[in-house]
Parts: sequence; structure tokens; C-alpha cells
Amino acid sequence: MMAENHVVVGATSGIAGAICKELAGQGANLILLGRNADELEKMSADLQIRYEVDVHVVEFQATEFRLHADVARRCHDLADGDLTAVYICHGNLIDQQESQESCDLMLSSLEVNMTSFVTICEPFAEILESQGYGRLIGISSVAGDRGRQSNYIYGAAKAGVTAYLSGLRNRLFHKGVHVMTVKPGFVATKMTAGLLDP
Repeated sequence: MMAENHVVVGATSGIAGAICKELAGQGANLILLGRNADELEKMSADLQIRYEVDVHVVEFQATEFRLHADVARRCHDLADGDLTAVYICHGNLIDQQESQESCDLMLSSLEVNMTSFVTICEPFAEILESQGYGRLIGISSVAGDRGRQSNYIYGAAKAGVTAYLSGLRNRLFHKGVHVMTVKPGFVATKMTAGLLDP
């Protein structure tokens, strides 16, 4: 039986890192996407040594939207067979007040957390649809469930992600592809450092 092939976008994030270890521990091959090539290479080497699985790395810049279809195709080419699952875990968390005061930061929050989510999901969805099976797991957030004054710009982006995944799930349901929305609350990661009570 061939090993499963899993793609993890935003692989160096806290949640994604835990996912990668769990998958590698089950013997799955991994394709890691992220913006920091050095961190990806370190992570790849560690996973290969610990779990004796195949690991590839692909550079992914969230806001290079028009390159995302090429990135997805490269991942498919690197896989030894079909893609089993794709995990979309990338994002940023910019301070609400700073986002209100800076158009650049506001755009960064919206583009990284919502626009790039869609532009990387769509080509992977097409690959999974063409296979006739697979899973696409997207990390959204409870911040998108209702607007809060403390994070409504980030929350608006995550609300968009949740709605997008709902529609994608509806589209792919009869194609053999399962789309899952994961909405964590506060999780102790680098992204939330300083926001949690000790």
C-alpha cells in the first residue's frame, strides 16, 4: 500500500507543526509550504530523521496570489501519487488598533487571512476534484462567528473563510472530496503569544 501524501500550507505555524508531527508519526509523506525556506528545511530534516518519511518543501508567499495555481501544481508533481489531504493553516494576527490606523496593515490582515486562503484553496480543490477523492481542511476561527471590537478586521477575514469553505464543501460534496472547517478558539502558539492569561 502506498503512503499517503499530505500538503500542509503554513507549515511552520504552531498548529500546522503539530499536524505535521502527527501525520509523519502515522507514516504519511509530507509537502510543507511556507514563506521561510530555512525554517521549512529545518522542519523537513527533523521530520525525516524522526519518522523516516519523505518530506518536500515548497516556498509559498501568501500575497503572490497569481502564483498559487503553480504552487499547487508543483505539490501535485512532487507527490508520489495522488494527494490525500491538504491543510490550509497559514495566517497572521495583527493588532486591531494598528489595523484601524494603517491601511497597509488592514490590507495585510484581509489579504493574508482571506484572499490568499481562497487563491491557494481553489487550485488544490481542482486537483482533489480531478482525483475524485481527498480531503481539504481549512483553519478558520471562532473570531469569524461574530464581530468583536477587539478583533473585527481579523474576524471579518475569518468569517469570509468560513463562508468560502461552506460553499466549497457544498460544491465538492458529490465529487468525493471532503471539505472540513476547523474553528479554534485561543490556542497557545507563537501567533497568540502575549494574548493569553498565564
